[in-house]
Amino acid sequence: MSTKESFPMLVLKKILHKPTRYPYFAQIDITNVCNLQCRMCPIHYLGIEKTHIDYEIFKRIVDNLGEIEEVALTGLGEPFTHPRIIDAIRYCKKRGLVVKVTSNGLLLRNDSVIKELIVSGLDAITFSVDSIQSHEKDSIAHRDATVLDNIERLIKLKKELRSETPRINIQTVLFKNRENDIYDVIKWSAVRPIHRVNVLRMHLYFDIDEKRPTREEEKRIFREFAKLRKKYNVRIDCIQDQFFTGIMGWVYKYFKYFLRLDSCCIRLLDYPLISQKGEMLPCCVLPECSFGNVLEEDIKRIWHGKKIAAFRKTYNTVERCSKCDCWRIKQVI
Repeated sequence: MSTKESFPMLVLKKILHKPTRYPYFAQIDITNVCNLQCRMCPIHYLGIEKTHIDYEIFKRIVDNLGEIEEVALTGLGEPFTHPRIIDAIRYCKKRGLVVKVTSNGLLLRNDSVIKELIVSGLDAITFSVDSIQSHEKDSIAHRDATVLDNIERLIKLKKELRSETPRINIQTVLFKNRENDIYDVIKWSAVRPIHRVNVLRMHLYFDIDEKRPTREEEKRIFREFAKLRKKYNVRIDCIQDQFFTGIMGWVYKYFKYFLRLDSCCIRLLDYPLISQKGEMLPCCVLPECSFGNVLEEDIKRIWHGKKIAAFRKTYNTVERCSKCDCWRIKQVI
C-alpha cells in the first residue's frame, strides 16, 4: 500500500520548498553508452567513462529502494544499449515498481525485440524525437525519422498482444528557429495513441553553438501550443507553459507562479538520480556531487541528511546549477 503524501501536501511542500517525506521516484543511471553522438548531450562535457551498470549492483540498488514506487532506467546513455535492459525491467517489475525508460528508439529494430519489451511489463516509454524528418548532417539532437517507424510497430504490436503497456510518450527539445519541427512532432503524435508530448528547453549547462528561443519567442510558441491542444485534443506538457490536461492543466497554467518554481530546483525536492555505483546525486550533470550511497545507507536518511540539506540551500552557487533553468518558469539571463 502506498504511503505517499496527499496531493495537497505535495503542492504545499513545493510552495514552501520542502522535500517530500520520501523520494517516491528515482532515476537509475543504467548506462552512459549511446548509439548517437548528439553534440548537445552533457556526456561529452563531463569527462566520465561510458559504461553500463553492473547487473548485480543494479539488483542491489533496486533491493535497497525502500518506499520508492517508480523508477526511470535512464541516464545519459541509451537504455537499449545495455545488454540486460529487459532483465532489468523485469527485475524492477518483480519488486513491484512502476518502470519507465527514455530512448531514442533506434535500436528497437525488429518485432521480436519490441514484443519482448511489451511482455517485460514496462509501464511507459518516452521517445526522444526532435523532427519527423531525417537530418543526416545534423548532429545536434534526435532527428532520425527511422524512430517513427519503430514507434508505429510498437503501437501495432501492442494492439496485437492486447497490451495497454508500455504507455508511449514523445519528448522533444525546443531549439531556436526550429519550432515548426516541434509543431510537426505534436501533429504526428496527436493522431496516434500517444499519451503526451513533453517539450523541454535546451539546457545551458555547457557552451554549444546551438541557440534557443528568447523568452518572448517562447511565449509566442506557447500560444501556438494552446491552439494545437484545442485543435487536436492533444496533451502538450511544458513546465514553462502548461502541465496536465483539463482543469488541472488550467490551474497549473494560471497559478504556476504561486508554486515558486522559479526560485528552486524541484528535482531536489522530488527525486534523486542514483549512479551506477549507488551514489545518490542531484542530477546527471553533477556526477561528483554525492549525498551518500544507497548500498551503504538508508535512502530516507540520505534524503534528509546534512549533505543534501546544505546543497538545497547553496546549489545556486554551483556553476552548472546557476546556468540551469530547465526546471524553472522564466529563463536565466
